[in-house]
Amino acid sequence: MIDIKVIASGSDGNCTCLTGNFGEKILCDVGVPLKKIFSDLDFMNPDYAIVTHEHGDHAHLPAIKTLLERGTQVYMTEGTKKALRLSKRHNLHIFKADLLMEPLSIGSCKMLAVSSDHDAAEGIVFQVYDNEDRVLYSTDTVNTPNWGLGKLFTKMIIETNFAIDALENSDVEFFLKERIKNNHSSIEKVVKYFEHLKNLNELDALKEIHLIHISKRHGNGEEFKTAIQKVVGDI
Repeated sequence: MIDIKVIASGSDGNCTCLTGNFGEKILCDVGVPLKKIFSDLDFMNPDYAIVTHEHGDHAHLPAIKTLLERGTQVYMTEGTKKALRLSKRHNLHIFKADLLMEPLSIGSCKMLAVSSDHDAAEGIVFQVYDNEDRVLYSTDTVNTPNWGLGKLFTKMIIETNFAIDALENSDVEFFLKERIKNNHSSIEKVVKYFEHLKNLNELDALKEIHLIHISKRHGNGEEFKTAIQKVVGDI
């Protein structure tokens, strides 16, 4: 069983904690200061951390460096490591973005990863799973990956950054609108993703959905929740 706790979500910082069967703490992104992380984890040092890409709201460099110094096993791609200018350490584990055939062991769990559609050096979207749960962590990507039949997710942590109309009618500069559209998931795309999974009968095992990275200016959490529930029902 894998438990989920969202510590922080949004442009100010992102961090979610998974707890595995042995009680191990696995951070999904480290985009906030350690004070916030430790407070939410009852001041326990996390055992593992997976960093999706180098942008500051997902990779708070002082926090990552301190975690490495304290012995946390930190996982990221070579591109992310280079972008963060981190030096080699025994507990800094590097893997390729398209990690499909050979899952990594992280505590009592396994991890698979694919490349994200984002303006990062070598960003990823990944899943963590054990004998009971399969958890998708998908953020900072235009398209949520289709993992194929047989990969029935029980829990999802998924970005719904903006609504298309809200972004188009916003007064933000054109180049920023284009960057958002080309690097983040809209609620419309995520709804289509769930519709696709429903048509493939891949929603039967789903127990939890956590909507993350919702824009304060271009998103509405309650409206996004309602839109997803119309497809998946109450879970």
